[in-house]
Amino acid sequence: MKTKLLFKAFLFLTSALASSPPAQAQTPDNLLINPAFQDGTVGWRVPNSEKGRSSVVDAQIGPYTKALRVEVKPALDDKQWVVTLRQIVNASLKKGEPLTLRAWVRSPDIVRTYAFLEPTAEPYVKSLEKTFDLSPAWQEISVSGEARQDYAAGGTSAGLQLAFGAGTVEITGVRLLRGAIPATSPLTPLADVAPLAVAPAASGTNLIQNGDFAAPLEGNWYLGGRAIPALKVVPAQIGTFSKALQVAVTGTASSRPWDSRLVQKVNAPVKKGDVISIRAWMRSPQIAFVGLVYQMAAEPYTKSLERTFRLQPEWTQFELSGVAKQDFAPGESLFEFHLGQQATIEIAGVRVENLGSNPPAGLGLRPVDYWGGQKNDDSWKKAAFERIEKIRKGDVKIRVVDAKGKPIRGAKVKLAQTRQAFRWGTAIREGRVLDTQNPDHIRYRAEIERLYNTVVFEGSMKWGIYNTPNSQVEESERARLLPQVDEAIRQLRAKGFEVRGHALVWGRPDHLPHKVLNLENEALRVAVKDHITDYVNRFEGQVYVWDVVNEVITNHWLWDKIGWENFANSYKWAREADPNLLLAYNDYNITNEAKGTWQREAIKTKIQYLIDQGAPLDIIGDQAHMDVPLTPHSRVLEILDEMGKFGKPIEITEFDAGIADDKIHGEYVRDWLIAAFSHPKVESFVMWGFWEGAHWRGAEGAMFRKDWSKRPAQVAYEKLVLGDWMTNKTLQTGADGAISTRGFLGDYNVTITAGGKSKSVKLKLPKDGARLQIAL
Repeated sequence: MKTKLLFKAFLFLTSALASSPPAQAQTPDNLLINPAFQDGTVGWRVPNSEKGRSSVVDAQIGPYTKALRVEVKPALDDKQWVVTLRQIVNASLKKGEPLTLRAWVRSPDIVRTYAFLEPTAEPYVKSLEKTFDLSPAWQEISVSGEARQDYAAGGTSAGLQLAFGAGTVEITGVRLLRGAIPATSPLTPLADVAPLAVAPAASGTNLIQNGDFAAPLEGNWYLGGRAIPALKVVPAQIGTFSKALQVAVTGTASSRPWDSRLVQKVNAPVKKGDVISIRAWMRSPQIAFVGLVYQMAAEPYTKSLERTFRLQPEWTQFELSGVAKQDFAPGESLFEFHLGQQATIEIAGVRVENLGSNPPAGLGLRPVDYWGGQKNDDSWKKAAFERIEKIRKGDVKIRVVDAKGKPIRGAKVKLAQTRQAFRWGTAIREGRVLDTQNPDHIRYRAEIERLYNTVVFEGSMKWGIYNTPNSQVEESERARLLPQVDEAIRQLRAKGFEVRGHALVWGRPDHLPHKVLNLENEALRVAVKDHITDYVNRFEGQVYVWDVVNEVITNHWLWDKIGWENFANSYKWAREADPNLLLAYNDYNITNEAKGTWQREAIKTKIQYLIDQGAPLDIIGDQAHMDVPLTPHSRVLEILDEMGKFGKPIEITEFDAGIADDKIHGEYVRDWLIAAFSHPKVESFVMWGFWEGAHWRGAEGAMFRKDWSKRPAQVAYEKLVLGDWMTNKTLQTGADGAISTRGFLGDYNVTITAGGKSKSVKLKLPKDGARLQIAL
């Protein structure tokens, strides 16, 4: 039976090569059998475990009608080779013989694959190896080289390593080609290739008209923004859709995503909690980023759904779903494309549906292109760990002597670090910290005390109390909140916590108090100055820093009214009120490049303005709310270098990452911790919440799940912050009675034991080191 299957595979291979494109026809000697899984998995060692499940599915990629689909589910710390597709090469190879490994691969979820040819026994020196970025569209990958030595038949194996993330990958046409292959072999994407299967289309109440562009655009679609794009309906054939909208966007690299918008108002009611499903087919020959947004149709334009996707040259259906954040009457909400930078974009088959409060299973985000086509590897890590050793540690020398001042040899010196100098923190809610009855709140406080040394209050120290209907309710709420904040600060500072003040002024109307919204000119300016002075004085000695101004780039209503010179004056007023207080500017989309670079460039302009105006700016705060497509960590470090040129310390003030996949979330957060801790300008890393039960991003942003089980990111945090980056060691003194070592900067308990005696003292280790003599 096996002989028949192998013969059948050989016949298929002969037929496939005969019908292949020219580049394939030039390769007379394929050393792998069953390259397209036409005979199931004959000849292949396929993944089949809890970490990877394989099945053969129908496909149509040139001559290939089958593909291997692998569902990959590695653990956070698994290596890429734990899920591997492999075939033993039953042919001998000569040293120096030219070889090329090729395969067609695609994945909507997994960002990379690694192709290899290696010996079947140690030392596994590879003749061919290369890592490739994957996309939802089929692409042919190819790596060429030569045999490292002579190999007998069965002495090598070829294949793909797949455990670069969780998700689905499909593979076909895997060939190991003997002989010289032209370097210029075409790798043209194949036409008319069906997209990866997605969950069945949801069916609900249609919220928009003319999503297939079969009717005139007038009366349904309209354009908005500073850079109005040109539109043209063109023929297309994408499934059942025969037309597409071609959009020529004229923006620049500094354009904001919403500077070019394609919009449609929703003329149907939507209830709070309704699940909204958005689907659209899109493509672009350029690297184009497009945002799909469902939001309020008027200020403050609160968004219920928002996601940015990177387009490919091939048609891809993009999907997302989410929950309406409030009730909308007809005309009170809208759907729009944020088209942003210069590109030609084609759109077809747009569907925006209300699925009600009980949607079908299987909804989600597709495809998940976590990196937006950008390279993300570990090449930056070695230097990062070297910087950590250099900048986060100091020299310690402790000499132990007896009562007469003579050195004690063989004394045990135990260094136990109790607190890091680097600030690790989280945003908190004062009511949860103070509650001693609710079990979740008790756990909430316990985790804060175990994990962090710095806190910031989410909203209760802001000038305006968000979501209050009028001034009377707002002042009543402020009177309730501030005593709770005072008590929470008192209790946490008693345990050694530092507190960030957030934020003195946030210049958008819904974050300013009702009582000042009708003030004009000088009266409003005086109100701002008085508030800054009042709150700086009120919390003097309780906070180490204030975010003086928050998000001035996107929230500038106040500064437009009272004059931008008062943006700089705000810092001067705060310094006058407390000369010892650190003053920060806080904003978002500095390291988050999911929506482009325009906001960071604008922020840099405002920071330079503060410096030019002589404003006492001490700290630059990067909120670091990270979105998909994710900013690679090597790029994060480049951006931190860029911001560091202002000569100011940097604080990561509100970090989170909106990633539903546990493995990807865990790896991304872990590497962000490493990158931030390694950068010499970064002095703190504060998260905007940690528990799903009190996190603005819910499950995809939290470190702990609602039931307090740990996501992989939390496991990584504890390993690094509470383990690897805390110094705990026991040393023994030499003949001179001394020990010398290096430790992470911060506070220590030092315990000396010798001759049946013991003594404990406290030690603070600063950057310039610590020297201590202890008499026992």
